[in-house]
Amino acid sequence: SPPFKAEGENAIGIFSLEMINEIIIEKLIAIDSKTKLNTLQKLSEGKKVQDFYLEIIENSKKKLSEANLLFCDDVNITLGKIIATVKLWARKYLLKLVIIDYLQLINLPLDKELNNLNPTQKISLISRQLKILAMELNICILSLSQLNRKLEERRGSDKTPVLSDLRDSGSIEQDADIVIFLFPSLGKKTKEVVEAGEEEIEMVGDEELNYSTEISLKIGKNRYGPTGIIKFLLDKEIGKFSVIK
Repeated sequence: SPPFKAEGENAIGIFSLEMINEIIIEKLIAIDSKTKLNTLQKLSEGKKVQDFYLEIIENSKKKLSEANLLFCDDVNITLGKIIATVKLWARKYLLKLVIIDYLQLINLPLDKELNNLNPTQKISLISRQLKILAMELNICILSLSQLNRKLEERRGSDKTPVLSDLRDSGSIEQDADIVIFLFPSLGKKTKEVVEAGEEEIEMVGDEELNYSTEISLKIGKNRYGPTGIIKFLLDKEIGKFSVIK
């Protein structure tokens, strides 16, 4: 689908292979306007919401209309079509970032030889082709990936993901310049983050422990810099991450 606007500024392309564009846009509006997702869902269903919400939602929609975002939600898209679409976007716009959600859902063309590949070989082929595309166009490609189910069976600190936990990993860890894992912080209670102007105030107490979850962001590989773990709070009602200071 066409971008909101793509003239004179860096563009971002998003391939969503499991969610339609409208849901992604709704999530972006929720994050920008700090409006609960269920409020936006009520609005989309034609239900009445407070005028206060209407104003801030419209402001967020206006900001998004001026953003250089390109979307593709073809759930049956093949690797070849992704490559062709990215090259088209790169010719028409100042494309700098492509996001793919997610790697294991990318289809290969119907080909007898390709159909005989096992899952690991398929992911290795896809990963390598995306790496070549990123280098050819001098852009960043951010690919989401599933993790192996065996990770769920581990206990305690062993549940912290490592490179070998990438599902059908093949050459993902070899091709990627940076590998980032997101996972719930171990043994941490949830907190509510209340935003007051520019400052964030953490409210901790039994009655407030239901709104946000502490999330760990682990840089598992960084070809050009350090690795480590950063802590965030995820506000589940609007889908927004906030750095724990």
